[in-house]
Amino acid sequence: MASVKNIHVLIVDQNESVQKAIVSALNKIGFENVSATGDLLGAWKSIARQQVGLLICEAVVDGKFGIHLLKKIRSTQAVARLPVLIMSSKKDPKIINAHMQAGASEFLVKPFDAATLLAKLKKALSKPPTPPASSNEKKLLEQGYSSLDKYDAERALALFTQAVRANPKCAEGYKGLAHACKIKKDMAQFTIFMNAAAKAFLELGDHAAVEKIFNELKMYDASAPNPFAAAACTLRDKGDLQSAIALFRKALGVEPDNARHYFDLADCLMKTGQLEDAKQRVTEALTLQDDFHEARKLYKGLTGEKWTSNEQSEATAKKKDKDKEDEEKRGTVRFWVPDLLVEVIGHKDHYALTELSLASMAFNPMDDKGFALEQKVKINILRLGEVGTTPEIKNIKGVVKRVEEEVTGVELHDLTPEQESELLQIIETAQERQKQKFKDENKVIKFEIDMMFM
Repeated sequence: MASVKNIHVLIVDQNESVQKAIVSALNKIGFENVSATGDLLGAWKSIARQQVGLLICEAVVDGKFGIHLLKKIRSTQAVARLPVLIMSSKKDPKIINAHMQAGASEFLVKPFDAATLLAKLKKALSKPPTPPASSNEKKLLEQGYSSLDKYDAERALALFTQAVRANPKCAEGYKGLAHACKIKKDMAQFTIFMNAAAKAFLELGDHAAVEKIFNELKMYDASAPNPFAAAACTLRDKGDLQSAIALFRKALGVEPDNARHYFDLADCLMKTGQLEDAKQRVTEALTLQDDFHEARKLYKGLTGEKWTSNEQSEATAKKKDKDKEDEEKRGTVRFWVPDLLVEVIGHKDHYALTELSLASMAFNPMDDKGFALEQKVKINILRLGEVGTTPEIKNIKGVVKRVEEEVTGVELHDLTPEQESELLQIIETAQERQKQKFKDENKVIKFEIDMMFM
């Protein structure tokens, strides 16, 4: 990391003890020009005068949202490249993703130690954020997505092509091109452009967008390459092992049953001297794939012993076989439906739909504590598109029957024939998608209509 002595770091947090702790940590690693405030407006005035070189901001300061300050920074050309670290005690992926998509350089989950803070600062300072898109680029993207909404693939292709020609790192442009190709049923080009979008988003540090693209690609191609793993391999080959380790961990986060990712991570950990962690990871690789020749060699190099299928790995394999058998016997398959949200009338937030049947539904209430047993509710199911949400099913009546930290369950009442038909259509569409997946895996399964989505 370049000399940090003269960088003015501004900390925005209303908790004075937090301010002092971060100031002390920054002083110890060489930052000499550090100040702190609990006032977002005052912080903006300092930033607007271009007197700040690095901002560390709490997500919520005195009831006001740091994301508003972040968006103002990113939309102001003079300070748009200012590195901004957002910090919060909330670990909800939706909160983290919202800030990263708004332009945060990094996100710090409280509590964090000095080593974590330093690692985040290195990343933020070594890779300043991309300036906001030009007005012309924004216009092209907006018109392109508008054309997609109208299924005008040819016009969308022309507009998104202009956007990526003007800015070869325009991730949204590549994503738009991919979806235009999907409308034309050109899945080969769809895959190419989606991979280009994933690479561009990865360069921007928008891991949430990369993960979303990978999950969409997997719906159409079960063998789609993991973009985090591909980028990690490139970094490893260039000798940047620490950055490669971070991305291999991310690859495992979205593809936890891939033995190759565990092996590649173990290899990098070994080369950086983290031998115990390396041993654990290569063991996990062999537990998933007992005949993994490279992993067996690495295991012997780390332990001095030949790998043998131990009782633990055998028990793990038996449990997986039993879980698969039970899943098929039940006839109920769990899914993730990323483009459906729940809107509860009278509540301001939208929630992720986690379960759905003709008799009940459930959703993740996030931090909303305003649900109680036997509470009557009215619900809209929304579909999330490229430019926002649109109502899918309106005014579903129900009664809250389950209140847990991550799940609010609702029993559905008095469905109209139209609502029942629309719910059934959502369920059957997902069933067909899962049937195709099982067909590709040479499985046979019978579905029940009363099923759940995960």
